[in-house]
Amino acid sequence: MRVAPKVELTEEQRAQLTKLTRSGRTSVRQAQRANIILLASQGWDNKDIGRQVGLGRVAVARWRQRFIDLGLPGIE
Repeated sequence: MRVAPKVELTEEQRAQLTKLTRSGRTSVRQAQRANIILLASQGWDNKDIGRQVGLGRVAVARWRQRFIDLGLPGIE
């Protein structure tokens, strides 16, 4: 069984992601991606995150990896 890479956030990143999920000016997709990263940082696996946000496991894994590789610009 594959284990998803761990996502660790700084307090600044956590604050920015939380702001994105709550802002009325953020696109629905960007808010969804921010939520994926927040849940991943709490130790959720891709399958459970997918169920929570309404995406497939593969899509969740893609956004998780993009954030790990590129940081916040990776989910824009």
